[in-house]
Amino acid sequence: MTLDPTHAARLALAEKILEQAEHSSEAEMRNSLSRLYYAVYHVALVLVGSKAHGEIPAALDGLETGLGKLYKDLLELRQRADYDPAFVVRQFGSTENFRVQFPIEMDKARTLYERLRQMEIVK
Repeated sequence: MTLDPTHAARLALAEKILEQAEHSSEAEMRNSLSRLYYAVYHVALVLVGSKAHGEIPAALDGLETGLGKLYKDLLELRQRADYDPAFVVRQFGSTENFRVQFPIEMDKARTLYERLRQMEIVK
């Protein structure tokens, strides 16, 4: 069945809107990882002072063991998401696997963000 061009365009738009709503497009998910990293980065700077991205893990571990590894993992994930065109396949094997793993990665990053915020409030 051939769709009328207006209906075809409307269905294509609906699919894009759904992807954005669910953050299920690869570009949206990659961007979300990047944005959440930068939220964590700015809170970390408040805690450890002005440091280069790569120096922050050691500074965070000086505050609480294990925070540096969590930060470093997020930094590496963000760098691959931002700069590696084949990131999804290399890291997750497929877009579908990325969709499954995405909320887990976001939750880990959000947990780190919340922990750093708690530390900043107590500081």
